[in-house]
Amino acid sequence: MGPAFCAQKVALNDPALQDLSKPRVLLNWSSYCEAALLLLGSGNHFHTRNDDIRNCLLAAMHGLPELQEALRRTPS
Repeated sequence: MGPAFCAQKVALNDPALQDLSKPRVLLNWSSYCEAALLLLGSGNHFHTRNDDIRNCLLAAMHGLPELQEALRRTPS
């Protein structure tokens, strides 16, 4: 959950985001940051970390089902 995405969801009073506890939002943010660091640290070889990145993004989208479904439909 990037900062712009979060701000948009909060501004729209998205019920999915409003239902998340503060600790859960922090865990989502932490997972998002971990995925970003994996992408930045992998250089041109991010494909070797696809599963790790996908797992971080799934964790970052916990509680936001429309985004989780979109990521699951994406072929590996």
